[in-house]
Amino acid sequence: MKVAQKRDAVLQGMFYFRKDICKGGSAVVDGCGKSQNSAELAAEEYTLMSIDTIVNGKEGVFPGLIPVLNSYLENMEVDVDTRCSILNYLKLIKKRASGELMTVAKWMREFIANHPDYKQDSVITDEMNYSLILKCNQIANELCECPELHGPAFRKVKYSGSKTDSSN
Repeated sequence: MKVAQKRDAVLQGMFYFRKDICKGGSAVVDGCGKSQNSAELAAEEYTLMSIDTIVNGKEGVFPGLIPVLNSYLENMEVDVDTRCSILNYLKLIKKRASGELMTVAKWMREFIANHPDYKQDSVITDEMNYSLILKCNQIANELCECPELHGPAFRKVKYSGSKTDSSN
C-alpha cells in the first residue's frame, strides 16, 4: 500500500503480482510439494511488475489482465451493447495503466496547480474546491469533455448510438 499511495504510482511504482494468473488452487493439486514453505512459494509465484505490465501485459513476461479478459469475452455470449460497454471501459483502463491518459488523482492535482487562485502554498481555498467539484460534476454529466481523463470524444453510449440514461 505504501507504493500505491505515492504520487504517479501507476506509472512509476512496482507491485507484487502473481506470475501465472491461470494457476490456482492448492499446492498439491498444482503439483507443488507440501514441503515448500510459504516464503519459497511466494517467491516462486509473485514478482514485481509495473501496473502497465499487469494490466496490458509484456511479451515474454506476463500476458496482462486485459488481453486475458478480451480472450474471455470472445468466448462469452454477451449482447453487443454490453460487449461494447465492457470494451470501452477496458480501453479506458488500458490507457490509464499505460500513462496515455491521466489518472483522476493526477488530473485533480493539475487542475488545482493550474487554478488561477492557487499560490503554490498547498492551501486549497473554498473557491478552488468549488471549482474542482463543479468541473467534476460537469464532466460526470457530460456537459464538457475531458480528453486528459477519457480520451478524445469519450461518451457513455450504447452500441445502438443512444446515450446511456440512468433511468434505464
